[in-house]
Amino acid sequence: MSDRRRIVVTGLGCVSPLGNSVAEAWSACSSGKSGIGPITHFDASEFRTQIAGEVRNYQVPDIVSTKEARKMELFIRYAVGAAAEALQDANLEITEELEEETGVSMGVGIGSDCFVSWPKFNIERHTLVVKEGGPKRISPFFIPMTLVNLAPGQVSMVFKTRNYNACSVSACTSSNHAIGTAARIIERGDAKIML
Repeated sequence: MSDRRRIVVTGLGCVSPLGNSVAEAWSACSSGKSGIGPITHFDASEFRTQIAGEVRNYQVPDIVSTKEARKMELFIRYAVGAAAEALQDANLEITEELEEETGVSMGVGIGSDCFVSWPKFNIERHTLVVKEGGPKRISPFFIPMTLVNLAPGQVSMVFKTRNYNACSVSACTSSNHAIGTAARIIERGDAKIML
Protein backbone atom coordinates (compact mmCIF):
# COMPACT_ATOMS: atom_id res chain seq x y z
CA MET A 1 0.00 0.00 0.00
CA SER A 2 1.37 3.41 -0.97
CA ASP A 3 1.76 6.16 1.60
CA ARG A 4 1.14 8.82 -1.06
CA ARG A 5 -1.42 11.44 -0.10
CA ARG A 6 -4.70 11.52 -1.95
CA ILE A 7 -5.41 14.80 -3.68
CA VAL A 8 -8.95 16.07 -4.22
CA VAL A 9 -10.30 19.16 -5.95
CA THR A 10 -12.71 20.86 -3.56
CA GLY A 11 -13.44 24.15 -5.32
CA LEU A 12 -13.58 25.56 -8.84
CA GLY A 13 -13.31 29.10 -10.17
CA CYS A 14 -13.62 30.48 -13.69
CA VAL A 15 -13.27 33.75 -15.57
CA SER A 16 -13.64 33.14 -19.29
CA PRO A 17 -15.29 34.27 -22.51
CA LEU A 18 -18.07 31.79 -21.71
CA GLY A 19 -18.82 33.39 -18.34
CA ASN A 20 -17.33 34.83 -15.19
CA SER A 21 -18.20 31.90 -12.97
CA VAL A 22 -18.12 28.13 -13.23
CA ALA A 23 -21.93 28.03 -13.38
CA GLU A 24 -22.12 30.58 -16.22
CA ALA A 25 -19.34 28.93 -18.23
CA TRP A 26 -20.77 25.43 -17.75
CA SER A 27 -24.26 26.57 -18.73
CA ALA A 28 -22.95 28.27 -21.89
CA CYS A 29 -20.76 25.29 -22.79
CA SER A 30 -23.54 22.76 -22.13
CA SER A 31 -25.98 24.67 -24.32
CA GLY A 32 -23.49 25.00 -27.18
CA LYS A 33 -22.93 28.74 -26.84
CA SER A 34 -19.69 30.24 -28.09
CA GLY A 35 -17.54 32.75 -26.23
CA ILE A 36 -16.29 34.15 -29.53
CA GLY A 37 -17.67 37.46 -30.73
CA PRO A 38 -16.78 40.90 -32.09
CA ILE A 39 -13.76 42.50 -30.45
CA THR A 40 -14.90 45.26 -28.12
CA HIS A 41 -11.85 45.93 -25.92
CA PHE A 42 -10.09 47.93 -28.62
CA ASP A 43 -10.68 49.22 -32.14
CA ALA A 44 -10.04 46.21 -34.39
CA SER A 45 -11.40 47.80 -37.57
CA GLU A 46 -8.01 47.70 -39.31
CA PHE A 47 -7.38 44.04 -38.48
CA ARG A 48 -8.34 41.23 -40.83
CA THR A 49 -9.84 39.33 -37.92
CA GLN A 50 -12.29 41.24 -35.77
CA ILE A 51 -13.49 38.44 -33.51
CA ALA A 52 -12.00 37.01 -30.33
CA GLY A 53 -12.85 35.29 -27.08
CA GLU A 54 -13.11 38.25 -24.71
CA VAL A 55 -14.01 38.24 -21.04
CA ARG A 56 -17.02 40.53 -20.72
CA ASN A 57 -18.71 42.28 -17.79
CA TYR A 58 -16.04 41.22 -15.32
CA GLN A 59 -16.07 42.77 -11.86
CA VAL A 60 -13.04 42.50 -9.57
CA PRO A 61 -14.03 40.81 -6.27
CA ASP A 62 -14.77 43.18 -3.37
CA ILE A 63 -11.76 41.78 -1.52
CA VAL A 64 -9.58 43.89 -3.86
CA SER A 65 -9.81 47.67 -3.48
CA THR A 66 -10.16 49.87 -6.57
CA LYS A 67 -6.72 51.34 -5.79
CA GLU A 68 -5.10 47.89 -5.69
CA ALA A 69 -6.97 46.72 -8.81
CA ARG A 70 -5.46 49.61 -10.79
CA LYS A 71 -2.02 48.13 -10.07
CA MET A 72 -3.07 44.81 -11.63
CA GLU A 73 -3.17 43.96 -15.32
CA LEU A 74 -6.39 42.31 -16.50
CA PHE A 75 -4.99 38.77 -16.45
CA ILE A 76 -4.06 39.26 -12.79
CA ARG A 77 -7.55 40.54 -11.94
CA TYR A 78 -9.01 37.49 -13.68
CA ALA A 79 -6.73 35.21 -11.63
CA VAL A 80 -7.87 36.84 -8.39
CA GLY A 81 -11.52 36.46 -9.41
CA ALA A 82 -11.15 32.78 -10.29
CA ALA A 83 -9.28 32.13 -7.03
CA ALA A 84 -11.99 33.92 -5.02
CA GLU A 85 -14.68 31.76 -6.62
CA ALA A 86 -12.68 28.57 -6.07
CA LEU A 87 -12.23 29.37 -2.38
CA GLN A 88 -15.93 30.17 -2.01
CA ASP A 89 -16.87 26.99 -3.89
CA ALA A 90 -14.64 24.98 -1.55
CA ASN A 91 -16.15 26.78 1.44
CA LEU A 92 -12.59 27.52 2.49
CA GLU A 93 -11.27 30.51 4.35
CA ILE A 94 -7.50 30.76 4.59
CA THR A 95 -7.13 31.45 8.28
CA GLU A 96 -3.89 32.41 9.98
CA GLU A 97 -3.36 28.74 10.86
CA LEU A 98 -3.65 27.72 7.17
CA GLU A 99 -1.47 30.47 5.67
CA GLU A 100 1.78 28.51 5.95
CA GLU A 101 0.09 25.32 4.66
CA THR A 102 -1.43 26.94 1.56
CA GLY A 103 0.29 27.72 -1.74
CA VAL A 104 -0.52 28.87 -5.25
CA SER A 105 0.38 27.10 -8.48
CA MET A 106 -0.99 28.91 -11.50
CA GLY A 107 -0.63 28.61 -15.24
CA VAL A 108 -0.44 31.67 -17.49
CA GLY A 109 0.11 31.33 -21.22
CA ILE A 110 1.31 34.82 -22.09
CA GLY A 111 0.13 37.46 -19.64
CA SER A 112 0.03 41.18 -20.12
CA ASP A 113 0.72 41.63 -23.83
CA CYS A 114 -2.03 39.22 -24.75
CA PHE A 115 -4.61 41.25 -22.87
CA VAL A 116 -5.88 44.70 -23.54
CA SER A 117 -5.38 47.44 -21.00
CA TRP A 118 -7.41 50.28 -22.30
CA PRO A 119 -6.48 52.02 -24.47
CA LYS A 120 -3.37 50.07 -25.49
CA PHE A 121 -1.46 46.93 -24.63
CA ASN A 122 0.60 47.39 -21.47
CA ILE A 123 4.05 47.40 -23.09
CA GLU A 124 2.87 49.49 -26.04
CA ARG A 125 1.20 51.97 -23.70
CA HIS A 126 4.35 52.40 -21.63
CA THR A 127 6.52 52.73 -24.73
CA LEU A 128 4.36 55.67 -25.81
CA VAL A 129 4.54 57.17 -22.32
CA VAL A 130 8.37 57.14 -22.48
CA LYS A 131 8.35 58.58 -25.99
CA GLU A 132 5.92 61.37 -25.14
CA GLY A 133 6.76 62.19 -21.53
CA GLY A 134 10.11 60.62 -20.68
CA PRO A 135 11.07 57.79 -18.35
CA LYS A 136 9.89 59.60 -15.21
CA ARG A 137 6.31 59.18 -16.45
CA ILE A 138 6.49 55.37 -16.32
CA SER A 139 4.35 53.82 -13.59
CA PRO A 140 6.34 51.99 -10.91
CA PHE A 141 3.77 49.23 -11.36
CA PHE A 142 4.63 48.65 -15.03
CA ILE A 143 6.84 45.61 -14.41
CA PRO A 144 4.65 44.08 -11.67
CA MET A 145 1.68 44.41 -14.04
CA THR A 146 3.55 42.68 -16.86
CA LEU A 147 5.23 39.67 -15.24
CA VAL A 148 3.19 36.48 -15.49
CA ASN A 149 4.25 35.31 -12.03
CA LEU A 150 2.40 38.27 -10.54
CA ALA A 151 -0.89 36.45 -11.17
CA PRO A 152 -0.12 33.84 -8.49
CA GLY A 153 1.81 36.50 -6.58
CA GLN A 154 -1.21 38.77 -6.26
CA VAL A 155 -3.48 35.81 -5.49
CA SER A 156 -1.07 34.90 -2.71
CA MET A 157 -1.05 38.44 -1.33
CA VAL A 158 -4.82 38.89 -1.54
CA PHE A 159 -5.66 35.57 0.12
CA LYS A 160 -2.61 35.44 2.42
CA THR A 161 -1.04 32.18 1.32
CA ARG A 162 2.57 31.74 2.40
CA ASN A 163 3.63 28.40 0.96
CA TYR A 164 4.83 27.57 -2.58
CA ASN A 165 4.04 30.29 -5.09
CA ALA A 166 4.93 30.01 -8.78
CA CYS A 167 3.62 30.22 -12.30
CA SER A 168 3.91 27.61 -15.05
CA VAL A 169 4.35 29.19 -18.46
CA SER A 170 4.04 26.59 -21.19
CA ALA A 171 1.58 28.06 -23.70
CA CYS A 172 -1.69 26.10 -23.92
CA THR A 173 -0.59 23.51 -21.35
CA SER A 174 0.24 26.05 -18.63
CA SER A 175 -2.79 25.24 -16.50
CA ASN A 176 -2.24 21.49 -16.79
CA HIS A 177 1.34 21.89 -15.63
CA ALA A 178 0.19 24.11 -12.75
CA ILE A 179 -2.36 21.49 -11.63
CA GLY A 180 0.29 18.74 -11.82
CA THR A 181 2.74 20.82 -9.82
CA ALA A 182 0.09 21.55 -7.17
CA ALA A 183 -0.79 17.86 -6.88
CA ARG A 184 2.87 16.85 -6.48
CA ILE A 185 3.41 19.50 -3.78
CA ILE A 186 0.47 18.17 -1.76
CA GLU A 187 1.40 14.55 -2.46
CA ARG A 188 4.88 14.94 -1.04
CA GLY A 189 3.60 16.82 2.03
CA ASP A 190 5.06 20.23 1.29
CA ALA A 191 1.61 21.90 1.52
CA LYS A 192 -1.88 20.89 2.57
CA ILE A 193 -3.80 23.21 0.26
CA MET A 194 -2.97 24.56 -3.18
CA LEU A 195 -4.89 27.12 -5.16
